[in-house]
Amino acid sequence: MPSPCPAPPHEAWTLVVWRVVHGREHDFVDAFTALRDAVSALDQPPIWWVLLQNKHDSGTYYSFGPWHGFEAVDSMRRDVGVQEAFQRLVDCCHEANPDTCRRVAGADAVRYERRA
Repeated sequence: MPSPCPAPPHEAWTLVVWRVVHGREHDFVDAFTALRDAVSALDQPPIWWVLLQNKHDSGTYYSFGPWHGFEAVDSMRRDVGVQEAFQRLVDCCHEANPDTCRRVAGADAVRYERRA
């Protein structure tokens, strides 16, 4: 049975681990919104993108998403507007670790039916 929600097959992904300075969480989320807007204006924005907050450490965030290719990621990182927006985020952090990743494995969402 085919999966109703296949995992994206895209090879290029970005991932950032953010460690936000205590008390700067609201500023960080506002800055992330500005980064989202700058990235969305690119010719090749990410396919989707998400910001997660760690449940047990409210100062730790993760952002990640797939891209159409590594050239799209490289182009994003060269964009002056993105660089400025990214710096606003970094200014809220005591640590920011951006990375570019290659998808090597995954699992599609599978619909499980309850059996009587």
